[in-house]
Amino acid sequence: MSSATKTRKDIEGMRALAVGLVLLFHAGVPMVGGGYIGVDMFFVVSGYIITSMMLREQDENGKLSLANFWARRARRILPLSSIVVVATLLLGMRLLDDARVPSLINDSIFASLFSANILFAWRGGGYLTGLAPESPLLHFWSLAVEEQFYIFWPLLFAYLVKKGGDVRKGIVRFAVPVAILSLVASILITPINKGAAYYMLPTRLWELLAGCALAACGAGAARLPLRATGAWLGLGMLLWSAITFDTDTLFPSYLALIPVAGTVLLLNGKDHPFSVNRMLSCKPLVRLGAISYATYLLHWPMLKLWEGKYGEQNLSSNLIIVASSVALAALSYRILENPVRFNGKLVASHRKSIALGGVLVAVSLTVGLGASRGIMKAETLSFGPEKAADVTSHNDAKTRTAEPVHGEGSTKTAGPGGDLERTKRHENHQKARSLIKNPRVLLLGDSVLASSRWYPQSQVALEGFTYTLDAESCRRLSKKSCKGREGRVPSTVKEALRGYDGQNYDILVIMAGYHTTVKDIKNEFKSVISAAENSGFRKILWVNYRESLKFPLTGSNGTKSAYSTINAAVNETIAQENIDTVTVLDWNSYSKPFPHWFIPDDLHTTLNGTLELNRFLSLNIRQHSEDLCASTTTRCDAISAIAPGTRLLEFYKLRDTDVHCYEKGKTREKSCERDKALK
Repeated sequence: MSSATKTRKDIEGMRALAVGLVLLFHAGVPMVGGGYIGVDMFFVVSGYIITSMMLREQDENGKLSLANFWARRARRILPLSSIVVVATLLLGMRLLDDARVPSLINDSIFASLFSANILFAWRGGGYLTGLAPESPLLHFWSLAVEEQFYIFWPLLFAYLVKKGGDVRKGIVRFAVPVAILSLVASILITPINKGAAYYMLPTRLWELLAGCALAACGAGAARLPLRATGAWLGLGMLLWSAITFDTDTLFPSYLALIPVAGTVLLLNGKDHPFSVNRMLSCKPLVRLGAISYATYLLHWPMLKLWEGKYGEQNLSSNLIIVASSVALAALSYRILENPVRFNGKLVASHRKSIALGGVLVAVSLTVGLGASRGIMKAETLSFGPEKAADVTSHNDAKTRTAEPVHGEGSTKTAGPGGDLERTKRHENHQKARSLIKNPRVLLLGDSVLASSRWYPQSQVALEGFTYTLDAESCRRLSKKSCKGREGRVPSTVKEALRGYDGQNYDILVIMAGYHTTVKDIKNEFKSVISAAENSGFRKILWVNYRESLKFPLTGSNGTKSAYSTINAAVNETIAQENIDTVTVLDWNSYSKPFPHWFIPDDLHTTLNGTLELNRFLSLNIRQHSEDLCASTTTRCDAISAIAPGTRLLEFYKLRDTDVHCYEKGKTREKSCERDKALK
């Protein structure tokens, strides 16, 4: 425990409160949807503690030793963080889907270099938006922010000391205007680019500086009236934020003022028998606060690695994992952190401490780079050239000779009487391939297909057929992966199919991803197709994915596209299994020449891109229909009469927009955001 906290046990209690909110939030505890504000508390407390320590050293020695400062940080932070990075990477390579490993390797490299926040800001999407499986090292973004702060802040402090004059006044004169600029930047950037606003130091700096300024005010802040009342108010502000905020909240922006101000009020609280600060000084909270750093680092990889291996867990399982992380953190604190932090030889030698930190970083980085080289070499040997599917190609001349029975992905070859079964199935398939008038279509998929819900006006391009649109973010083929954009765990494609009778539809359109090991993609695909056939669907259009190197999904390692694996696996499975009920619609090749159809993640579509996707579907559905214009209520000429390259926004007389809307969870409350927030 640092000298700055020996006389402030309540600060350890604040750390306990902060990490507790984060743990409850990550475990999925209801009514703690804004538990991520615990990180904001950490930022303010860190600024306060670090500045207090530097001021104390300056008061005692008349100067600040930068070597001593960075040596203390190295002993405190690097031993455990390096071990967590390496252990998470090695375990992740064994437990996670093969397609997620390259992304995890990249994450480990950036985490080792204290720049994970830059990587996640570049990938975008804000915090836990449900757009992609979360990285087991996602939480290293906040550690990166603090490490970057620890580089420049002591340099500025040393400059103020060297300059002479009142250092405390100098800190306040610097911190206040810079904090205001940082807050303004956060307010302006959050609606435009939520990822950058959430993860980057410039838009988080004001939170750290709030703690710095409070520490510099010192006795002046201690003379303010109603400090005890203010502390209770601060606690209320923190709890209110944790309960009312969620991942859809426009955060950080101006709303971060509430938890930041609440933390400042707590830090400046007065200690008396009935104060909140006395309550925060109780032994259980002090002990949890002491291990808060280890708890924060350990709990998230444990949650995500377990989920990656065994699928999404329920609340009880998550709470057990979180409790286990607290126990492991206590062990780490006793046998690793404190022994290194207070090692006599290291404390006596700044060079040895900094050298130890350098070695730890080098080891962590070497493991990541080595894993990256191994993956690239393996892929070079394993993957040959991949051929794109034709827009409307399928094996009309082939029939299936086996059908799934008694379980997912299993097959049973026709035995006695099998010839009659095959003949009947062949007749059904031939009938299904016949042309359909004014077809009834079920559109089933994930967030890409759900763009037609987010931009309802785009449905004007779904012409000439009756359809049911059932699409939501994070929907996978047959395994759940994450909470959807709507704030709930989506049903899988396979689960959703159970609610539909294929006899009521002429065509089934599927556009959905997967969440399992690469080797099981084929089995998942076959399982879903079998489920569709068992539900009575006889004509299935499979829409493949745009192969995006920008989208932060597993499978992208800089040389291989995020969706090339699933696209190739599906095409190969259709050919190998003679699946004649499925036609692949090659959206990837169709859309590749038109990057302006997509938002910055290069996968999800803009309003114009959604119109193009819907027109693409209409064109292909027409290929399987005799007379798409049987209904007089449809603009059938638009499907084939539009010349290639026509701006569909102008054709349909729609105004362009970068705002899309969706419904939230069980409340069905409408929520809107800008596309650029997904950068």
